[in-house]
Amino acid sequence: MTNTLLQASPPATGAGRRHLALSFENFLAAALEENAPRRPKDIGQLRDGLFMAAQAAIETGFRDPAFSVERLARELTVSETTLRDTFKRMGTAPRREIERRRLAEANQLEAIETLTVTERAARAGFSSAQQLARALARTPRQR
Repeated sequence: MTNTLLQASPPATGAGRRHLALSFENFLAAALEENAPRRPKDIGQLRDGLFMAAQAAIETGFRDPAFSVERLARELTVSETTLRDTFKRMGTAPRREIERRRLAEANQLEAIETLTVTERAARAGFSSAQQLARALARTPRQR
């Protein structure tokens, strides 16, 4: 539409030129408004959004033993401090959430497949069977 209007000859009448100019002006204003950054109503919305984005990133990256809080912050383009503060306000920590997701995967693998502890640890994102054992020891037992 824009290219057609730009390549066409201008309207012959003053009213036509005025309407065309207003149309372009409204089109440009709408495009700028649509692409303007949205400001959340409060900082809580930012934290909630960051927390949800972090959870999604953890879900996709936890199986990689190199996935860490530092890498998570880099992927989300925030500082580690901002990330830790956001998780703290939610009552947890990013490292704890990564470990929690890895433990859930390890437990699921244990229930589904017959794997060695080393294989299960590797598939769940732990760097070793010892790291899995330490994580299991830190986890309160379900009764």
